[in-house]
Amino acid sequence: MNSGKRAIFAGLAAGILFAVCLLCSAIVHAGPIVSDVQPAPITTVHPDGTVKPAPLSAVVVTSCNLAVALFIQLDATHLLRADPRQSDMFTAVDGKMVQSQAGPMPWDDAYKLALSAVLSSNVVIPCTDRPGI
Repeated sequence: MNSGKRAIFAGLAAGILFAVCLLCSAIVHAGPIVSDVQPAPITTVHPDGTVKPAPLSAVVVTSCNLAVALFIQLDATHLLRADPRQSDMFTAVDGKMVQSQAGPMPWDDAYKLALSAVLSSNVVIPCTDRPGI
């Protein structure tokens, strides 16, 4: 009688394992879940009363207490590297990065734009008197 219970238990376990594997396979082959609902863009109200979209994120890179680079993610497909001499715009086109040049952006304007971002962070590069090895 013990062997009969073991056989039933083994059959149930094999059935459950098969069902789990079948479900996992269906999930993997179904592809990503894409929602038709797009979130509303985050906006900021400026002192002059105008409402403009806010950047998603901003990253400032500093070294020796000086800003050396400022990256601003404008939306889901545009990343701006702001620079007073020559800026760069990185755009996602069909899953590939396309780099184009943008005009110079004064630090004050870039800093104000970065301050309006939803998320921001600072990457600090150590200040040294000699180049790294």
